[in-house]
Amino acid sequence: MIKYKELYDAITDFRIKYGRRKFNDDENMTAYRNLVDMSIKCGLIPECNRNEFSTHAELTAAIAYESNRIAFCQ
Repeated sequence: MIKYKELYDAITDFRIKYGRRKFNDDENMTAYRNLVDMSIKCGLIPECNRNEFSTHAELTAAIAYESNRIAFCQ
């Protein structure tokens, strides 16, 4: 069972709709920032790293690969 099911579903939806994070697309970045907010609420990304995109490797990997998504949301 996935601990953070809502986050898992949101990441999956992001993957289906956008594929990956694109810095030159406002809609994409807004959706990505929502994933970051959810990850912070779950304790998976520290608040201090909210705007440090280089520290979001686990979230980026979760977007790219389902196995990473499962691990990230456990």
